[in-house]
Amino acid sequence: MLETVTASATILAVDDTPDNLDIVRGVLKEQQHRVLCAVNGERALKLATEKSPDLILLDVMMPGIDGHEVCRRLKADAVTRDIPVIFLTALSDAKDERAGLELGAVDYIAKPLSPAILTARVNTHLSLKRARDAMQEQNRLLESEVQERKRAQAEMVDSIRYASRIQQATLPADDLFREFCSDYFNWWQPRDVVGGDIYWARRWGDGLLLALGDCTGHGVPGALMTMVVSGAIDRALQQQPVGNLAYLLAAINSYIQGSLGQFYGTEGGSDDGLDMGACYIVKGRNTLKFSGARFDLYQQRKGEITVHKGIRKSLGYRSIPRDQQYEEVEISFAPGDRFYLSSDGLFDQVGGEKRRGFGKRRWMDILAELPPEKSMTEYRQIISTIFEQYQGNEPRRDDVSVLGFICP
Repeated sequence: MLETVTASATILAVDDTPDNLDIVRGVLKEQQHRVLCAVNGERALKLATEKSPDLILLDVMMPGIDGHEVCRRLKADAVTRDIPVIFLTALSDAKDERAGLELGAVDYIAKPLSPAILTARVNTHLSLKRARDAMQEQNRLLESEVQERKRAQAEMVDSIRYASRIQQATLPADDLFREFCSDYFNWWQPRDVVGGDIYWARRWGDGLLLALGDCTGHGVPGALMTMVVSGAIDRALQQQPVGNLAYLLAAINSYIQGSLGQFYGTEGGSDDGLDMGACYIVKGRNTLKFSGARFDLYQQRKGEITVHKGIRKSLGYRSIPRDQQYEEVEISFAPGDRFYLSSDGLFDQVGGEKRRGFGKRRWMDILAELPPEKSMTEYRQIISTIFEQYQGNEPRRDDVSVLGFICP
């Protein structure tokens, strides 16, 4: 229901009969409206353009430019086309009324003018106009807000894409893999543009530290966490005995807790960390070292799969003691044995007809069935294809990362 108009408005009255203008002026001034008057079409068009009235009362029959032509020109001009026009006319034929409405008029008031009808019609259309103007202003504000959000979103997307380039630039060069592995692949697929999974290949003494980490979260928070972890790894590599993975993981745990203020038994705003699997490879040896923080190492020898388990403790979280000890195992391998590290994003992905997790059992079955004559690059393609087919139309749950390598 429209509210009664109480605020004053500017109304343009156009009529070549002075008595009619006097009636309009008198009635509308009682309503506290400002009244502009014109006795012909030319003057009406000029005032409409210059004064932008809220409403125009327009006589149909006038010498020179008649009311229909004035209305036509008003509606053709972007400055005046939204001003509501009410025709004042003694014509009573329906076709005349239809002609005026087709030109864009909103109403008709018959002559002789009735003050009560004039007041009611004017107030009704002023209320309609004000409601329409308010809606248009609201739409304008909403459109402005939408455009601002689009601009902000575009900036955010650009920033995340730039962050992705930075994150990818921190990934190890293939030269280190080629130097210490006779064949390898890395399948690193963040759920979003950036992610919380990250892998490292760092020269450490005479050997290679090869590690895969699954940090808290994904997207931007996960990516930021990988930067914290990278710093902790660099510091630990410089200060721990070469090749001692158990000491290395213990140091990383301590450094992350110190960096984030996440000390065992305390409370705070953050509780972030990672799961991690680390291998140490030295050329010329038939053994490698492995240490896992909620990470397992899978060894494939022909059709047999051996799982070397890490301990069930992560790194960095408040629930982990600052002096937590990690285990290191030395693993013998034969020529051609293949090793794999994988983040939980692979195992936890829902899919298949029963919408269940991909699972470790399925993963091990796939490894056991991989053709021995294929290269690690071909293995990557086979594994990713099977995984994506299993995922189907299900949304990606987490980052997915797998490292596969053959020791020389």
